[in-house]
Amino acid sequence: MKTVCKPAVYCLITITIVQSVVFLVVTSNWTTIRRVNNEPNTVQLCTVCEVLVPMIDKNGIASQVAKLKEPPNLQCCGGAAEIITLSAQKQTADIFYKRIRYMVPEAVYKMCDSSVDQTPYVRAVGITGFKHVGALYQPLWNQNGQTVTQPSINHITHLQDEGEIFIRLAGLYMISSRLAIQTNASTIDSVFSHSIYVLSHKYGTRRLLGERRTTLFGGDQTVSTFTAVYSLDLHDRLSVGINNPEHIDAQSNNNTFSIHSAG
Repeated sequence: MKTVCKPAVYCLITITIVQSVVFLVVTSNWTTIRRVNNEPNTVQLCTVCEVLVPMIDKNGIASQVAKLKEPPNLQCCGGAAEIITLSAQKQTADIFYKRIRYMVPEAVYKMCDSSVDQTPYVRAVGITGFKHVGALYQPLWNQNGQTVTQPSINHITHLQDEGEIFIRLAGLYMISSRLAIQTNASTIDSVFSHSIYVLSHKYGTRRLLGERRTTLFGGDQTVSTFTAVYSLDLHDRLSVGINNPEHIDAQSNNNTFSIHSAG
């Protein structure tokens, strides 16, 4: 039986140890290099600060943008993700507030059937005719009789020929309209639409403020009442709109259209 030479064994062991050490060194270096290569590189962006601040700022975006200002030209610089996020927030806010300009003003109170009378700025009583506006009919209101245009004729005016009430002072107003509905056998299950519209001088649009729909039953007479509070702008013109004048008892003094101060 042959014996293994001890120097050869020692040499083999030494080589194995050296290889292990070299392997550990290579592995350690590779791990370090891989970790460095995987670290994200933050891309810096600079832009004019004004393009990051929305027209109407209710979320403190302006204060965030102010922290990004850098001398000497006072541009806003920061990480690409932060700049892009602020820019997206500005675009979203600007689009939102541009669109809501043409939406219905916020109603402070819900529609109700309140019978509590208040001293009106303008209270038109009685219908003298109807004006065709688009797919609807706009009642023309009597300027005499029980119609009241005091005490604030300088702030609100009744435009008889247009069937409108003209606002001369911005603020909160209670808008109220009451219409006497007459029905017959042919109106069974018909739907009567009673709406309030505003023609805005500020935005140049005519838009719906609110609508009340009533299902009619033949042979009955009822009253459609609309009351709500809105924030109105200078020179707004308010009117009533209905879908069918044949359903209105034009001789009734229950037909009214009034504006009261709610501010």
